[in-house]
Amino acid sequence: MKTSILVLALLAFAEGYRDVRAQLIERSEAAIVRANYEQRLSVPVDPRLQGGPRSAEVGRSWALAATVLPIAVGTRLKHEWAGWLALTGVIVGPAAGNLYAEDFARGLGGIALRTGATILFLETFNTCIYCETSPSEDAPAIASVLGFFGSAIWNIVTIRNSVSEYNRKARQRVQLIRWSMASVRRH
Repeated sequence: MKTSILVLALLAFAEGYRDVRAQLIERSEAAIVRANYEQRLSVPVDPRLQGGPRSAEVGRSWALAATVLPIAVGTRLKHEWAGWLALTGVIVGPAAGNLYAEDFARGLGGIALRTGATILFLETFNTCIYCETSPSEDAPAIASVLGFFGSAIWNIVTIRNSVSEYNRKARQRVQLIRWSMASVRRH
């Protein structure tokens, strides 16, 4: 009888152990799933947020480098495409700061203005080769030069606005992610 009571007690203990063990495993698995889910939520959805805020000084450096380097390389090379490289630096370079801040409207707008001004200037200069007036006396040539330099200055001056707008949007994205994580944790 003592043996049977001991066997029954051991079986009851083992059954209780299995129940407790199953509950512990279930809780730990739920905790692991919850931790993995929260970890996935804690990683920013937008990988650009991992780089932190953008800087106007870095944007200006991009614009300066994207303007000066192609001009320097293009003027030193003796290839037929060297002039195009220099022209690309002059047209695209000032917009590099706006493009760095992902302000495509200002960046591409400046590129379009300088491209149009260059085409207008070349067309004016081409028609005035055989005329008696010089290109400097022609109003379209003056307008194209003013448009060219004005758009380059406009791109460089608006880099700070572009960067501020980018950083504001990035902060809003981070706040939205934090808000959504907090609402998920409450439920």
